Amino acid sequence: MIVLSWNCRGLGNPKAVPVLRELIKTHTPDIIFLFETLVHAQKLEDKRIKIGYEGCFAVNREGRSGGIGVLWRKSSICQLITFSNNHVDLEILNNDTHRWRLTGFYGYPERHRRKESWRLLKTIAAASNLPWCIVGDFNDLLYTEDKKGLVEHLEWLFRGFRNTINECALQELHLQGYPFTWSRSRGKPNAVEERLDRAFGNSEWMAQFPEAQLINLVAPISDHSPLLLKTVSTGIVTQKRRFRFENKWLKEPDFQDLVQNSWDTGFNQELIPRLKLCSEFLSSWGKQHFAKFKRDINLYKQKLEQLRNFSDPGSMEEHDKIRKKMIDLLVQEEDHWRQRAKSFWLSEEDLNTKFFHSYANARKKKE
Repeated sequence: MIVLSWNCRGLGNPKAVPVLRELIKTHTPDIIFLFETLVHAQKLEDKRIKIGYEGCFAVNREGRSGGIGVLWRKSSICQLITFSNNHVDLEILNNDTHRWRLTGFYGYPERHRRKESWRLLKTIAAASNLPWCIVGDFNDLLYTEDKKGLVEHLEWLFRGFRNTINECALQELHLQGYPFTWSRSRGKPNAVEERLDRAFGNSEWMAQFPEAQLINLVAPISDHSPLLLKTVSTGIVTQKRRFRFENKWLKEPDFQDLVQNSWDTGFNQELIPRLKLCSEFLSSWGKQHFAKFKRDINLYKQKLEQLRNFSDPGSMEEHDKIRKKMIDLLVQEEDHWRQRAKSFWLSEEDLNTKFFHSYANARKKKE
């Protein structure tokens, strides 16, 4: 089971869409929790259809804030138990002997409402005796080392959250990677970084999934990092891709020279052999170009991961440049899959979805 948890800070933002698509394509989560979606249920349903997941559930935003969305890849893996404006509680249906509970949680960000968050956590904890895991944006800190910056965090807030976690009999999952999941004004004197996004499990869940991993990912938008929860270690599955002519290549500065050189190489041959030779040149170049495209995206992710450790002005300027380049590449990748699916009727915000992949692969089989 793979779970993605992310405070996306607005799913209606078209820049959030390519980032979410890339996270799905890279990590193939079975369940996705999205917090602060800032959209209504119908908007999430539209995204579900385009992503290709079988089910979704949404808690509508309140005014211009809030909103929770959960999507699941297969309807047979979970069912809804309870929900509120701050949580969605699911029962995971692995099989009859390994049923457990998964909760996506969003804590109140206002200090004067933290006690409401803590009361809700206790209520959810007492609702079932199943093995339980809870993940999300708690908007709370356990220890002083969970914070970096000059803004004071009061002791009663630390103590109240710790007492709540203890009363719920929860154990925190170790976070792999960068220790903070939220940042503000990085690279400036008033910069603040905190570990607001977490995952916990009770003793029964920990015993059932002793190899569970919680990984801090990077995303070029939102001030929160996505979290990836894996109940067991999983390998990376790669797919072999056939060559297709890509319209985006027409924008490459060396494309026309490549076609001209390949055509000139077979100048003493007839038309069909020259076309075949040209296609072979394009096939080789296309594979290298596609590999470079994927490599650049991965390289940008690695650079963003490295730059999170630095807050000097030069590093922050480089961080912003890399973030914008990565978003541009993710948007360009949509052109690739839109052409393969030949679905030009979709709007500009509809990005790299399972629908595109399925449609393109179906066409391959027919050919």
